[in-house]
Amino acid sequence: LSFLKQKSQRQEKPIICNLIMDEMSIRKQLVVKNKDLYGPVNLGFHRERHEEELEEMEDGNADESTLPPLAKNALVFMLVALNDSWKVPCGYFFVNSLNGTERANLLRKAFDLLHEHGVIIPSLTFDGAAVNFSAARELGANFEPGSNFKPYFQHNVTNQKVYIFPDTSHMLKNVRNSFAKTQKFDKSTKNFCKRPFSDDEGLPISWEYIGKIVDTQNSVGLTLSRLTLRHVKYTESIMNVKLAAQTLSHSTSTALKYLEEDLKDPLFNGARGTAKFCMMFNNAFDLLNCRSLAVKSTFGHPVNEKNYSTLKAEADKIINYISSLKNSKGDAVIRGNQKC
Repeated sequence: LSFLKQKSQRQEKPIICNLIMDEMSIRKQLVVKNKDLYGPVNLGFHRERHEEELEEMEDGNADESTLPPLAKNALVFMLVALNDSWKVPCGYFFVNSLNGTERANLLRKAFDLLHEHGVIIPSLTFDGAAVNFSAARELGANFEPGSNFKPYFQHNVTNQKVYIFPDTSHMLKNVRNSFAKTQKFDKSTKNFCKRPFSDDEGLPISWEYIGKIVDTQNSVGLTLSRLTLRHVKYTESIMNVKLAAQTLSHSTSTALKYLEEDLKDPLFNGARGTAKFCMMFNNAFDLLNCRSLAVKSTFGHPVNEKNYSTLKAEADKIINYISSLKNSKGDAVIRGNQKC
């Protein structure tokens, strides 16, 4: 942080960054090195207590029941410059689990310290864990659909808006996971339960067609899409973003339409809704995941004056489409307990 403060003072332009919050697993262990204790849960407020325990350990009088709980995760904060080309970690905490209120308090402290060191934070990114959204609500955001939808909160020092951008890759995996549950295996009956979504035209949206594409490709020996058995059995590689992106893709959508409309394969009767679903989320991912000016995709370009109206129209189209989706009970998907 001191480096950032010096950088802010040296250069004329302000330091504007996106703050990323992420949690990663670490090995649970207690390590003593150079008279320091590493491994226990530490939110930065227990230094004196740890020094007392370290003295007891060195004297051989430590009671294991009084030792601090060992951390199993590291909660990391990272800055990514929005008006420059660098990123740097700015803090981390060893934790077991934190609720939304505790995470919100750490975020407030982070915003406070970053403001003191001359860093402007207009946005926050985190993954799809429910506790992260709970923390954002604690800070003032509102994710309920409708007129009160508020994907931002006020900075606790400057009162400027801090917009929330959930990690696009993680959100795409969540969509794929929800999509896959439209065909779920029932262990009691040993059969697949079909619980398809439906769109604004009443067309069914079912994971069943993804498996049928793979079966068809294997039986005829031709490749219509990038789908393989790995994409169907995605739980074996559930963290792999590429599998989710290739499932909800242009090629999958095209394959489904070709099999239903051109080949008129009876196995793919009614696949048009699933094809549209895949195309919509393909375009949504392109819109939110642009990284370069040199891309072929229409919706993969960064926003500029020339393409703003086109991208805005597509974004509105996607929003309306997602809002129209219903589950097998006829309830709006976006208002259900399972969020994409």
